[in-house]
Amino acid sequence: MPATAHWTAVDFGLVFAMWMMMTLAMMLPSAAPMISAYAETGVTVAPGEPKLSPVFALSLGYLSIWAGYALVATIGQWLLVEARLLSEMMAPATMVLAGTTMLAAGIYQFTPAKRACLMRCQRPLEFFAMRFSNRVPRAYVLGIEQGLLCLGCCWALMTVMFAVGVMNIFWIAVLGAFMAIEKSILSLWPSRLIGILLLAWGGALVAASPAGQALLAG
Repeated sequence: MPATAHWTAVDFGLVFAMWMMMTLAMMLPSAAPMISAYAETGVTVAPGEPKLSPVFALSLGYLSIWAGYALVATIGQWLLVEARLLSEMMAPATMVLAGTTMLAAGIYQFTPAKRACLMRCQRPLEFFAMRFSNRVPRAYVLGIEQGLLCLGCCWALMTVMFAVGVMNIFWIAVLGAFMAIEKSILSLWPSRLIGILLLAWGGALVAASPAGQALLAG
């Protein structure tokens, strides 16, 4: 982590690299079935196309979206540090911040946008059956489209890292497992259970905060 509250360009680059690695660790396991589904549709390089594999192009398009998320998360972290809302250990400086972040993520689990993106992420074969192409540029676009669907499904759970501590290895593993379970089980119940957990935890944190205690007291 940067040694001071005021980041240099090098600090910004290092934090971006941290977010990128954390994003890859959390998202690639749940993306593997999608990449496999594309490969199983009979990928071949069309005549006249570069020898770059369409599977690689698809993966690169997918990762491009999450690189954009990592950049936005880095900017968000920088703004929180500047506002003194994150501690030197990159944990929330207040229970209210942690609680409201979890509440927002929990609420998103029940939205139509979450449901629509999750249902498409759960059925990659159907997506590729309708839109499949062997052409490398088109495969890259398909990767971007799948990345956007995945972003719509998982961005709120990724943002929970701001509530539990950026680069907390335990929560990287737990949240990554949550996202993989959501995409592998063809049901909305895992997503809803995760939402209930986040709402309960976030509400408890807000209620236990000094502001929450003052509000409850009167």
